[in-house]
Amino acid sequence: MISYNHFLRYATLAAFFLSLGGTALQAQTPDANRSDPVREFEGSDYLDRQIASRKISRLRMMVETDLVRLGRLVENFGGDVEGADAKYKETAEVFRKAIDAYYSGELLRSYHLLRDARKRAFEIYTSFNDAFNRKVAEILSKTTTALVDQELKEAGRAKSKRVQETRHRILVAQRQLDLARRSIASERPDAAVAHYRNATVLAVIALAEIQTEKQKADEVYSTYKKELKDAGYDPYPLEPDKGVE
Repeated sequence: MISYNHFLRYATLAAFFLSLGGTALQAQTPDANRSDPVREFEGSDYLDRQIASRKISRLRMMVETDLVRLGRLVENFGGDVEGADAKYKETAEVFRKAIDAYYSGELLRSYHLLRDARKRAFEIYTSFNDAFNRKVAEILSKTTTALVDQELKEAGRAKSKRVQETRHRILVAQRQLDLARRSIASERPDAAVAHYRNATVLAVIALAEIQTEKQKADEVYSTYKKELKDAGYDPYPLEPDKGVE
Protein backbone atom coordinates (compact mmCIF):
# COMPACT_ATOMS: atom_id res chain seq x y z
CA MET A 1 0.00 0.00 0.00
CA ILE A 2 1.34 3.43 -0.99
CA SER A 3 1.87 5.64 2.03
CA TYR A 4 1.05 9.33 2.16
CA ASN A 5 4.78 10.21 2.03
CA HIS A 6 5.26 8.13 -1.11
CA PHE A 7 2.26 9.86 -2.69
CA LEU A 8 3.74 13.29 -1.96
CA ARG A 9 7.06 12.18 -3.47
CA TYR A 10 5.36 10.98 -6.68
CA ALA A 11 3.26 14.13 -6.90
CA THR A 12 6.33 16.33 -6.50
CA LEU A 13 8.22 14.43 -9.22
CA ALA A 14 5.23 14.62 -11.58
CA ALA A 15 4.93 18.36 -11.06
CA PHE A 16 8.66 18.74 -11.70
CA PHE A 17 8.56 16.85 -15.02
CA LEU A 18 5.43 18.70 -16.12
CA SER A 19 7.15 22.00 -15.47
CA LEU A 20 10.11 20.86 -17.57
CA GLY A 21 7.79 19.82 -20.39
CA GLY A 22 6.00 23.17 -20.31
CA THR A 23 9.34 24.97 -20.45
CA ALA A 24 10.43 22.86 -23.42
CA LEU A 25 7.17 23.52 -25.26
CA GLN A 26 7.46 27.19 -24.50
CA ALA A 27 10.99 27.20 -25.87
CA GLN A 28 9.78 25.58 -29.10
CA THR A 29 6.89 28.02 -29.58
CA PRO A 30 7.73 30.64 -32.27
CA ASP A 31 8.25 34.14 -31.07
CA ALA A 32 5.07 36.19 -31.29
CA ASN A 33 6.93 38.82 -33.28
CA ARG A 34 8.29 36.30 -35.75
CA SER A 35 6.71 36.50 -39.24
CA ASP A 36 4.25 33.83 -40.33
CA PRO A 37 4.83 33.02 -44.04
CA VAL A 38 1.28 31.71 -44.40
CA ARG A 39 -0.44 34.70 -42.88
CA GLU A 40 1.81 37.20 -44.55
CA PHE A 41 1.38 35.68 -48.02
CA GLU A 42 0.34 38.39 -50.46
CA GLY A 43 -1.97 37.22 -53.22
CA SER A 44 -0.84 38.01 -56.75
CA ASP A 45 -2.92 38.84 -59.83
CA TYR A 46 -2.30 35.35 -61.23
CA LEU A 47 -5.98 34.33 -61.09
CA ASP A 48 -7.09 37.60 -62.67
CA ARG A 49 -4.60 37.08 -65.48
CA GLN A 50 -5.90 33.58 -66.11
CA ILE A 51 -9.48 34.85 -66.30
CA ALA A 52 -8.43 37.69 -68.60
CA SER A 53 -6.50 35.40 -70.94
CA ARG A 54 -9.56 33.16 -71.36
CA LYS A 55 -12.09 35.93 -71.90
CA ILE A 56 -10.24 38.75 -73.62
CA SER A 57 -10.59 37.51 -77.22
CA ARG A 58 -14.36 37.12 -77.01
CA LEU A 59 -14.71 40.38 -75.09
CA ARG A 60 -12.71 42.22 -77.73
CA MET A 61 -14.94 40.82 -80.48
CA MET A 62 -18.09 41.90 -78.60
CA VAL A 63 -16.80 45.44 -78.14
CA GLU A 64 -15.86 45.65 -81.82
CA THR A 65 -19.40 44.55 -82.71
CA ASP A 66 -20.81 47.15 -80.31
CA LEU A 67 -18.80 49.90 -81.96
CA VAL A 68 -20.01 48.90 -85.43
CA ARG A 69 -23.66 48.77 -84.33
CA LEU A 70 -23.45 51.98 -82.35
CA GLY A 71 -21.65 53.72 -85.21
CA ARG A 72 -24.62 52.95 -87.42
CA LEU A 73 -27.06 54.23 -84.80
CA VAL A 74 -25.07 57.41 -84.25
CA GLU A 75 -24.90 58.01 -88.00
CA ASN A 76 -28.67 57.61 -88.41
CA PHE A 77 -30.03 58.98 -85.12
CA GLY A 78 -27.14 60.76 -83.43
CA GLY A 79 -28.99 64.04 -83.56
CA ASP A 80 -32.01 62.52 -81.79
CA VAL A 81 -30.06 61.32 -78.74
CA GLU A 82 -28.27 64.01 -76.78
CA GLY A 83 -24.57 63.35 -76.26
CA ALA A 84 -24.59 60.10 -78.25
CA ASP A 85 -21.82 61.14 -80.63
CA ALA A 86 -19.50 62.30 -77.83
CA LYS A 87 -20.10 59.15 -75.78
CA TYR A 88 -19.47 56.99 -78.82
CA LYS A 89 -16.11 58.69 -79.44
CA GLU A 90 -15.16 58.23 -75.78
CA THR A 91 -16.00 54.53 -75.96
CA ALA A 92 -13.98 54.13 -79.16
CA GLU A 93 -11.02 55.83 -77.46
CA VAL A 94 -11.21 53.45 -74.49
CA PHE A 95 -11.23 50.55 -76.95
CA ARG A 96 -8.16 51.96 -78.70
CA LYS A 97 -6.31 52.16 -75.37
CA ALA A 98 -7.30 48.57 -74.63
CA ILE A 99 -5.80 47.36 -77.90
CA ASP A 100 -2.63 49.40 -77.32
CA ALA A 101 -2.30 47.83 -73.88
CA TYR A 102 -2.83 44.35 -75.32
CA TYR A 103 -0.04 44.71 -77.87
CA SER A 104 2.19 46.22 -75.18
CA GLY A 105 1.86 43.03 -73.14
CA GLU A 106 -0.41 44.58 -70.49
CA LEU A 107 -3.03 41.85 -70.64
CA LEU A 108 -4.82 42.66 -67.40
CA ARG A 109 -5.02 46.39 -68.13
CA SER A 110 -6.33 45.65 -71.62
CA TYR A 111 -9.00 43.36 -70.17
CA HIS A 112 -10.19 45.98 -67.68
CA LEU A 113 -10.31 48.65 -70.40
CA LEU A 114 -12.38 46.38 -72.64
CA ARG A 115 -14.83 45.80 -69.80
CA ASP A 116 -15.08 49.55 -69.33
CA ALA A 117 -15.72 50.02 -73.07
CA ARG A 118 -18.44 47.36 -72.97
CA LYS A 119 -20.11 49.10 -70.03
CA ARG A 120 -20.01 52.44 -71.84
CA ALA A 121 -21.47 50.82 -74.97
CA PHE A 122 -24.39 49.45 -72.96
CA GLU A 123 -25.13 52.93 -71.64
CA ILE A 124 -25.29 54.27 -75.21
CA TYR A 125 -27.55 51.38 -76.27
CA THR A 126 -29.88 52.30 -73.42
CA SER A 127 -30.14 55.89 -74.65
CA PHE A 128 -31.05 54.77 -78.17
CA ASN A 129 -33.53 52.21 -76.87
CA ASP A 130 -35.37 54.95 -75.00
CA ALA A 131 -35.57 56.94 -78.24
CA PHE A 132 -36.76 53.87 -80.16
CA ASN A 133 -39.46 53.20 -77.58
CA ARG A 134 -40.84 56.73 -77.84
CA LYS A 135 -40.75 56.68 -81.65
CA VAL A 136 -42.56 53.34 -81.96
CA ALA A 137 -45.21 54.45 -79.47
CA GLU A 138 -45.78 57.59 -81.54
CA ILE A 139 -46.14 55.68 -84.83
CA LEU A 140 -48.42 53.01 -83.35
CA SER A 141 -50.65 55.72 -81.89
CA LYS A 142 -51.11 57.24 -85.35
CA THR A 143 -51.66 53.79 -86.84
CA THR A 144 -54.33 52.90 -84.29
CA THR A 145 -56.18 56.14 -84.97
CA ALA A 146 -56.12 55.51 -88.73
CA LEU A 147 -57.21 51.90 -88.21
CA VAL A 148 -60.20 52.87 -86.07
CA ASP A 149 -61.26 55.43 -88.68
CA GLN A 150 -61.12 52.77 -91.40
CA GLU A 151 -63.00 50.22 -89.31
CA LEU A 152 -65.79 52.74 -88.72
CA LYS A 153 -66.04 53.27 -92.46
CA GLU A 154 -66.45 49.52 -92.87
CA ALA A 155 -68.93 49.15 -90.02
CA GLY A 156 -71.54 46.49 -90.70
CA ARG A 157 -69.44 44.86 -93.41
CA ALA A 158 -66.75 42.21 -93.51
CA LYS A 159 -63.45 43.84 -92.73
CA SER A 160 -61.20 44.52 -95.70
CA LYS A 161 -57.80 42.96 -96.25
CA ARG A 162 -56.25 46.35 -95.44
CA VAL A 163 -57.84 46.35 -91.97
CA GLN A 164 -56.97 42.72 -91.24
CA GLU A 165 -53.32 43.15 -92.27
CA THR A 166 -53.00 46.33 -90.23
CA ARG A 167 -54.37 44.59 -87.14
CA HIS A 168 -51.83 41.81 -87.59
CA ARG A 169 -48.91 44.21 -88.08
CA ILE A 170 -49.84 46.12 -84.94
CA LEU A 171 -49.94 42.89 -82.91
CA VAL A 172 -46.57 41.72 -84.23
CA ALA A 173 -45.04 45.15 -83.56
CA GLN A 174 -46.31 45.00 -79.99
CA ARG A 175 -44.75 41.55 -79.57
CA GLN A 176 -41.43 42.93 -80.76
CA LEU A 177 -41.73 45.73 -78.22
CA ASP A 178 -42.35 43.15 -75.52
CA LEU A 179 -39.24 41.21 -76.57
CA ALA A 180 -37.21 44.42 -76.51
CA ARG A 181 -38.35 45.18 -72.97
CA ARG A 182 -37.54 41.64 -71.87
CA SER A 183 -34.05 42.00 -73.32
CA ILE A 184 -33.58 45.22 -71.35
CA ALA A 185 -34.85 43.53 -68.19
CA SER A 186 -32.25 40.80 -68.80
CA GLU A 187 -29.55 43.50 -69.02
CA ARG A 188 -29.13 43.05 -72.78
CA PRO A 189 -29.80 46.51 -74.23
CA ASP A 190 -27.74 45.53 -77.27
CA ALA A 191 -30.17 42.71 -78.12
CA ALA A 192 -33.14 45.04 -77.59
CA VAL A 193 -32.07 47.22 -80.53
CA ALA A 194 -32.96 44.53 -83.10
CA HIS A 195 -36.44 44.12 -81.64
CA TYR A 196 -37.02 47.86 -81.60
CA ARG A 197 -35.95 48.05 -85.25
CA ASN A 198 -38.43 45.31 -86.17
CA ALA A 199 -41.20 47.05 -84.24
CA THR A 200 -40.43 50.36 -85.94
CA VAL A 201 -40.53 48.91 -89.46
CA LEU A 202 -43.80 47.06 -88.77
CA ALA A 203 -45.37 50.20 -87.30
CA VAL A 204 -44.34 52.33 -90.29
CA ILE A 205 -45.64 49.75 -92.79
CA ALA A 206 -48.90 49.47 -90.86
CA LEU A 207 -49.37 53.24 -90.86
CA ALA A 208 -48.56 53.52 -94.56
CA GLU A 209 -50.68 50.60 -95.75
CA ILE A 210 -53.78 51.62 -93.79
CA GLN A 211 -53.89 54.74 -95.94
CA THR A 212 -56.45 54.53 -98.73
CA GLU A 213 -54.49 56.82 -101.05
CA LYS A 214 -51.06 55.96 -102.45
CA GLN A 215 -49.87 59.53 -102.08
CA LYS A 216 -50.52 59.45 -98.34
CA ALA A 217 -48.79 56.09 -98.05
CA ASP A 218 -45.77 57.53 -99.86
CA GLU A 219 -45.77 60.47 -97.45
CA VAL A 220 -45.60 58.09 -94.49
CA TYR A 221 -42.66 56.22 -95.98
CA SER A 222 -40.95 59.53 -96.73
CA THR A 223 -41.53 60.82 -93.19
CA TYR A 224 -39.88 57.77 -91.65
CA LYS A 225 -37.26 57.09 -94.32
CA LYS A 226 -34.50 57.52 -91.73
CA GLU A 227 -35.97 54.76 -89.55
CA LEU A 228 -36.45 52.48 -92.57
CA LYS A 229 -32.89 53.09 -93.74
CA ASP A 230 -31.55 52.24 -90.28
CA ALA A 231 -33.41 48.93 -90.38
CA GLY A 232 -32.29 48.25 -93.95
CA TYR A 233 -35.86 48.20 -95.25
CA ASP A 234 -36.80 49.45 -98.73
CA PRO A 235 -40.56 49.96 -99.18
CA TYR A 236 -40.20 49.97 -102.97
CA PRO A 237 -37.68 47.22 -103.77
CA LEU A 238 -39.11 46.45 -107.21
CA GLU A 239 -39.69 50.02 -108.32
CA PRO A 240 -37.30 50.93 -111.18
CA ASP A 241 -34.94 53.86 -110.81
CA LYS A 242 -36.06 57.12 -112.34
CA GLY A 243 -34.78 57.62 -115.87
CA VAL A 244 -34.24 53.90 -116.40
CA GLU A 245 -36.43 52.34 -119.08
